Amino acid sequence: MDDATVKPRMTLTHKLKIAAVVLSLVIVAIVIFQNTEQVQTKILFMTIAMPRAVLLFITAALGFGAGLLMGLRRAPARRGRAED
Repeated sequence: MDDATVKPRMTLTHKLKIAAVVLSLVIVAIVIFQNTEQVQTKILFMTIAMPRAVLLFITAALGFGAGLLMGLRRAPARRGRAED
């Protein structure tokens, strides 16, 4: 068997992380779609009326983005330690 054709296997930790992300996305989707009534949100000096589902989606997306940025920020530090 050629080394180029060998695919790395997924570890249990990797499978659990994927399952946790999928479960989290399903729960977020359920919560968002159950909350469709209009709400007023005050941001600084503005008042914005929008469906609660949109507000929840924006909040979830901002949280995901912040988590992703933090993960990317820590990734180079981990690679540097692994090479030592």
